Amino acid sequence: LPDQDQTKTLQVPLHPTLIGTTLSAIPAYHQCFLNELGYSGKWYGGCFAIWDNGFFLCTEQGDVHLLKAFTLEEHVAILGRQGKWADALYQGSRALKAQQKRTSVAQYSQALIHLILYVMNRFIDEQFESHSSNDSAMLQLGQVCLQIVVLLGHEDDLISVLFDRFRIEGSVSPFLSALEHFVLNDRLRELPPEIVQHLVEELSMKDQPWRIEECVMHLEITALDLNQLFGLCKKHKLYNTMIYLYQEALHDNLTPLVTLLHESSRAFGDTKATLQSKLYSYLACCLHSYLYPAWRGSLSNGPWAK
Repeated sequence: LPDQDQTKTLQVPLHPTLIGTTLSAIPAYHQCFLNELGYSGKWYGGCFAIWDNGFFLCTEQGDVHLLKAFTLEEHVAILGRQGKWADALYQGSRALKAQQKRTSVAQYSQALIHLILYVMNRFIDEQFESHSSNDSAMLQLGQVCLQIVVLLGHEDDLISVLFDRFRIEGSVSPFLSALEHFVLNDRLRELPPEIVQHLVEELSMKDQPWRIEECVMHLEITALDLNQLFGLCKKHKLYNTMIYLYQEALHDNLTPLVTLLHESSRAFGDTKATLQSKLYSYLACCLHSYLYPAWRGSLSNGPWAK
């Protein structure tokens, strides 16, 4: 071995596929370490020696490295102690995904959950200190935090906490934009009713009622304020949302039909043609025992049948 001052000591996170294996299996995963060390050439897989919780590795460049292998959880803690909150949060998400493949969300290590929540809060503090007036940066921050929330599976409590933090910093709009993206991609279907109310009000203020309709159709009915939404449906002519609310919340198929008949009888021109087309589509779905629109499922197996 070369002198100690020529030997590099690196902290290399243990690849998820290595967890639960012995260090003797490590040569099969050399690419993981090549990436960490920045080498693109060959290395001699037999030229290593196990030492304590790490091993010596000899490369073709003639360097000798002492690598210490850590689990992803341990690496998150190390990065946190170094104040590298962004890197720690990234490694934390990797650790969650690795655990997700081996167990259910309910069986996540509580120590890992508390560690990642701590890292996320410190990362938020760091971002607020440097980028609070930058809506684009706040949007990205919201997306990162919501990704962690989805992985942790504690949506209701954590989203409310995150919303309060963004509201205090005056960054509600970027956070709600990030939230809308997760809703439309069906990654968040159950939200606290007060958060849904803020999202609906935000989109209403932007005079973009079609976005309200898209979001509502992707959310669980229990998260919605029916009085607020029925008022918006009437104001902005959101007939798809109206039908969805009557069918899902009130199990009423008749009222939407009556409403569409009444509105089409009062309309003229293109508006009348659009309403009549919607009326015929809705009626066809009902007669064939489908929810409206048809992709949402069948009417025959549930309270809608009445």
